[in-house]
Amino acid sequence: MKTKGVDCGYSNLGISKILVLGLAVFVLNAMCLKEAWASGVEGYAFPPITSSETLSSKSQVATDASEARRINFAIGLSSLIMNRPYPPGVSIFTGGEGAKVLVIVGLEDGKLNTVFRVRAALEILTTFSRQTPLFIELGVSDIFSFLDFAHLLGFESVVVSDGRAFSHKFSLK
Repeated sequence: MKTKGVDCGYSNLGISKILVLGLAVFVLNAMCLKEAWASGVEGYAFPPITSSETLSSKSQVATDASEARRINFAIGLSSLIMNRPYPPGVSIFTGGEGAKVLVIVGLEDGKLNTVFRVRAALEILTTFSRQTPLFIELGVSDIFSFLDFAHLLGFESVVVSDGRAFSHKFSLK
């Protein structure tokens, strides 16, 4: 195919072959992404878990906890962070089957690389989450931590990573 004197290199390939090849690449990528998301995105969106702990939450999982509510919570929290007058230091999203893993990945080197820094960051997120309508509606801002609130929404775990080599997993019970 020639376009204004430029040979695009597609003269021997029909458009249908290009579309089939593109579709095959798309399907293979989708299969790989589905497997990565189903496993909680470990090794895909953050490095392998290097440390973990199990926490007994002060909250019970809400009867109306749902995948949509967990995703909306992550979006709402991300919006609060993105609306700050400086670049965000973390990315927050959900993963795993049913969006039951809340993932927080640091976007700057040298931060969120120890359990102590992770816990301090979660205290900041407790403050942010207390600004969400659901937290206010429930009237638990003086009782629940960020991890308690995550459990209330039905998250089974929260993973916090520096995005390079360190990932800490909080299993919520």
